[in-house]
Amino acid sequence: MLNWLIGTLFMAFPLLLPIFILMIARKIGYRWPAQRLFMRVALAFYAISLVLIGGHAAETGLGLQEFFNAYYGAASDATLLYYLGLACQILAIVALMFVVNWKVIRLYYGEDWKAPAGFMTKEEAEKAANADDVQPEANVAEPRKKDGRTE
Repeated sequence: MLNWLIGTLFMAFPLLLPIFILMIARKIGYRWPAQRLFMRVALAFYAISLVLIGGHAAETGLGLQEFFNAYYGAASDATLLYYLGLACQILAIVALMFVVNWKVIRLYYGEDWKAPAGFMTKEEAEKAANADDVQPEANVAEPRKKDGRTE
């Protein structure tokens, strides 16, 4: 039973992985617009890698077994499509690293402004920060006299 469950998870993993990544990204959200862009790039590279590995399996004629062997890096016959599929998987991982570490990349280039959560540009974030700095005058009561009256 456990062997069947593990085998099923290994078979479903190539299709479940992007779903899990999207669920986590939706839960956490994107803080900068570039993160959303790199997430789309990562998913595009991942989809291209699945197509290329599927093409490799079709080219070799070994079917679904070869697809999963190639996906996990143990192809029986190394073709150009197999290597291109692995390269696209690597590029998808690099794009995901940019999604996760975008704040560090921004700090490296000296752009250390803090954007609120959501899809905001630097100008919108500065405008929101300036609006927060301007505070209305506090409604302060007049000091009381010794007998407790304010008049």
